Amino acid sequence: MKLICLLSSGIDSPVAAYLMLKQGAEVVFAHVSTKQEDAVSIGKTKKLIQKISKETGKELKLITLPHELDFEIPKSDMDRRYTCQLCKRFMYRLAEQIAKKEKAEGILTGENLGQVASQTLDNILAQEKIVEIPVIRPLIGLDKKDIIDIAKQAGTYDLSIVSEKSCPVLPPNPATRANDKKVDLQESKFDIEALLNKSFSKSEVNIIKPM
Repeated sequence: MKLICLLSSGIDSPVAAYLMLKQGAEVVFAHVSTKQEDAVSIGKTKKLIQKISKETGKELKLITLPHELDFEIPKSDMDRRYTCQLCKRFMYRLAEQIAKKEKAEGILTGENLGQVASQTLDNILAQEKIVEIPVIRPLIGLDKKDIIDIAKQAGTYDLSIVSEKSCPVLPPNPATRANDKKVDLQESKFDIEALLNKSFSKSEVNIIKPM
């Protein structure tokens, strides 16, 4: 099984990748930059993958690309409550296109039910409806303490907790009961295809080997 992992520099997604690699899956990492200045986050992400590579003994591919939709949101008249849903949908679309190129069978995420505003059951359903391949969530029902314990085992925890600037487009009152029609309406305010192409035009590939 080959999966495209949407990897942030936080605690959860590195743990999801580590678990699936230990299960024998092949994982290609995609880091979508959601900040205008993301050098710190990308640097952390590379170090996290180096840790995972060392622990699993596998050579790993990392694709980095900017989240062009996030850069357009502050200029738009969209309902900001749905920012997190649009953000996640855009990343799912990027991951699905990468999956086609890489001949991967699914998308891997570190989502955990109810942990943050975008990860309520309603929001998850509204977000994943736009992709045609499975979204694998190995952490979906785990307690945060259990996730932290696995992160320490994988050697990623100390890196993941290094502080960064918060997301500049995070809404003060995010929607927690979204549905696909509401999110579709807000998404229609953007040329999603053009923004996806713009993101891919700036993508970079790194191969990270066990050290």
